[in-house]
Amino acid sequence: MYAYLTLFLTTIYLAAASYSDIKTRFVKNKLTYSMTALGFLIHATQSILESNPQPLMFSIAAATTAYVFVYFLWRLGVFAGGDAKLIVGIAAMLPTHPFSAYPSLTNPLLEITTATAYPLFWATVTAMSFISIAPFILIYCAYHSIRLKKTGLHMLSKKPFLDAMLLTGWTTISFLSNLPWFIVIPGIFAVFAANSKIKTPVLPIVLISTGLFLALELTVQVLAPTIFLLYTFDLGKKFYKTTSKHVLSQEKKISELEEGDIISEEVFFEDNRLVKRKHDFFEPIKLLLSNNKEKLAKLNSRQWIANPKRAAGLTEEELAKLNELSKKGLINSLTVKKSVPFTPAIFIGFLLSMIIGDFLWLVIK
Repeated sequence: MYAYLTLFLTTIYLAAASYSDIKTRFVKNKLTYSMTALGFLIHATQSILESNPQPLMFSIAAATTAYVFVYFLWRLGVFAGGDAKLIVGIAAMLPTHPFSAYPSLTNPLLEITTATAYPLFWATVTAMSFISIAPFILIYCAYHSIRLKKTGLHMLSKKPFLDAMLLTGWTTISFLSNLPWFIVIPGIFAVFAANSKIKTPVLPIVLISTGLFLALELTVQVLAPTIFLLYTFDLGKKFYKTTSKHVLSQEKKISELEEGDIISEEVFFEDNRLVKRKHDFFEPIKLLLSNNKEKLAKLNSRQWIANPKRAAGLTEEELAKLNELSKKGLINSLTVKKSVPFTPAIFIGFLLSMIIGDFLWLVIK
């Protein structure tokens, strides 16, 4: 009975938290705190009625270990506060997977039992949440891109089609001519380089026409999937650019910035000049490889105002500096990354964990 009750309540709480996170980008403390408190209360009641301290001890142990782990992730900026508290709530409600804690129950979907009855089910849910976040982000970005009419479809061109003709024509002719690989591969780069110098699509037309003449069926079989793959890649690239610009980031005035905002631009003083530019993650590596001592010295002597490398976002000190520079008219705005709601991923991870079983421990075992 207790397993079904905590399972039902956890599902309700996670559904409510997911809705709140998507709608308001915030999970209220009263929701996460009440979930944790109710979890303790249910297991305390079970311990008293069954004269068995284990349910309450497991609930407290699970919530404590979860708190230590998610606090560390929160400090690193991986988790938002609401997400971290929600994991603790799950731990208090379901310290173990119901199907491992109660052998009389079986998984109704896969008819498997889980690998452990230790109070670490929250770890499986957390792991499954990170696995499920990728498809969720894709769906989230696709939805908002369509809503904002910024899908990248309007930027599609005939270039992938011409590239497919060029690639198919050359590879078909090479195959029929039995050319060795050390000629075929450099030849691909050569024909693409030659085509970039020509303004008209003469080379793609000549190559594909030759391929169709020599082996019609083979050329068509190669051309169709090549067109599909190149257009898929091109659309993916444009979709990434548009979502990065319009869905996952926004321009904010300096006065509108808040502590914890994650910026995508860096602001610093160099040679007594204020610099604001897009952050280049690989800049230190590039400078080390180029062995440019002058630029490396400048990199190390920069006076940072706002550093986007901080996972926890803008600090109070950085905000004060930015506001001071804004009053002097030196900077007006910054691009801020929009965080994707993570609570729905936790909910999906929880549901997957209930269906599949205590997956993390099954893998370890």
